[in-house]
Amino acid sequence: MCHQTPGLVPHKTKNSPRLAERIMKKGSRKPIVLLTGASGFIGRSILEAITARGENDLRILARPTTVLPESRKASIYVGDITDVDSLNSAIAGADTIVNAATYTGADALTATEVNSDGTGNLLDAAARNSVSRFIQISTTSVYGTGPHRGEGTSLPYAPESAASRSRASAERLVLNAGGSVIRTGLIYGQGDKWFIPALIRMAAVVGGPVGDGSSKLSVIDVGHLGQLISALVGPGLGAGISGPFHAAEPEPVSVERLLLEIQDKITGPLGSASTDFERSLILLLQSGFTSHQAALLSQDHWYESDRLWALTGLNPPAFTISAEAALWYRRFTKRY
Repeated sequence: MCHQTPGLVPHKTKNSPRLAERIMKKGSRKPIVLLTGASGFIGRSILEAITARGENDLRILARPTTVLPESRKASIYVGDITDVDSLNSAIAGADTIVNAATYTGADALTATEVNSDGTGNLLDAAARNSVSRFIQISTTSVYGTGPHRGEGTSLPYAPESAASRSRASAERLVLNAGGSVIRTGLIYGQGDKWFIPALIRMAAVVGGPVGDGSSKLSVIDVGHLGQLISALVGPGLGAGISGPFHAAEPEPVSVERLLLEIQDKITGPLGSASTDFERSLILLLQSGFTSHQAALLSQDHWYESDRLWALTGLNPPAFTISAEAALWYRRFTKRY
């Protein structure tokens, strides 16, 4: 399968025309964005942010069985990134593709089919239809366990799961084609079923943080992530923007700070301010956490995250759990 995409802008973009300027020459139409994965945790937020901003005509690629959030401002195209023949009608005429479709499970074959091969299918279709921009939503998990402290996007790949390996493979395809890759930090907010719920469960198991709670993490609210992507695809930014970026609040947050916010807004007191590190790890492994999960939430994992905020002109917010998100998270406290 070929993944050469001449429609995308190459990495050397000094002399590349701005997308907004090209559109003005063509007429007054809004740039067209095709979004995949709109039913997912991240995709829904991107959908809401793009439609709220109102600068793009939005298309959504969805499988026939997909349940999508209601939106009268988006056109629905039936298709699947694993089905090459279903892509052309949705992509024809589009200016930007945002690929937020991903598989995060443990099956290696499915991970490759969806994350790597599916991305390749989109890139091939983008090339056939002369799409100007391709934005891949990825994750800092492609770097592996770490610890990582203030690293830039040149950190080498060291994925440790089938899903992460396939997402790293997808990244390579996009970057080689001159597209953009958005590596997200740990994502919180309404709809999160893993990050904050895992911290709540972890604290319930060990009686507080793992160790003294000083480890720092790159995090981002899912709504703010959607706003970053919606600004990135707007007509005010050039088609020549490419390469990898981190999407997180620039200031890392300590596990202690996270737990204090959780206690204040969701659970009430969770335990002591610190715990014995080695015993905590044993308890977590005995309770079903993997060593990767335990390390991710007990070691430093924070990354340089200023560039995307500066590029989009948005002001990075400080970490806080909203009232709506707190209400969402309270459903998880009943399990422990």
